[in-house]
Amino acid sequence: MEVNRIKDKIVIKFEAELLTGMHIGAGEDISTIGAVDSEVVRDPITHKTMIPGSSLKGKLRALLSRAMVNEEVEQTIIDRLFGNDKAQKCARLQFVDSVLAEKSAEELNRKNLELSYTEIKYENTIDRITLKGKHPRQIERAVKGSRFNVEFVYTLENEEELEKDLSTLKKGINLLELDYIGGSGTRGYGRIKFVFSSFEPQNINGQIVDKEKYKKIFMEKNSNEV
Repeated sequence: MEVNRIKDKIVIKFEAELLTGMHIGAGEDISTIGAVDSEVVRDPITHKTMIPGSSLKGKLRALLSRAMVNEEVEQTIIDRLFGNDKAQKCARLQFVDSVLAEKSAEELNRKNLELSYTEIKYENTIDRITLKGKHPRQIERAVKGSRFNVEFVYTLENEEELEKDLSTLKKGINLLELDYIGGSGTRGYGRIKFVFSSFEPQNINGQIVDKEKYKKIFMEKNSNEV
């Protein structure tokens, strides 16, 4: 495994807001009679809804891989950000589980939802011959307007590559805002918007990173923003 010297750690934070209901499943194989057919993943201690770091990492990597223009160059950047087991490259990005923000949880509690922080979406499959519904099911979703604290930790190994790495992360976030996270995205689930919060170098080993220079990458408006 290729391991380079750590020059610094940079904590990058966003607030992510759901524009539509989101379903990231809890992975239950069996549901009891009368229960929701597909539950969402929750923090096991607080029972708040969450976006697992693994879901965010997988979606960003997939979108960036599909959007490559210069595959040879861009694949190298993707590999160093997300890691590559076959090439034995360590990932520079760490993805933290994003739990529902405290203020957002308080707001949702005041709405007296049927379930804690979630809603039930009733769905079925339409028979294309008879045009009748079949296989009805209940899907649990984190509700529209839920806000999550999103945190990335970037390992600085080579400052000459820092701007390109951060720009690639920003590109992935832009792509995700035009796509979806979780299941049933083509049915309108999982639309999400990111708002940049902070860019904080930790100044490990005395490495000085120009904070103001690099945080501008995340402060620039996306082409899909007004």
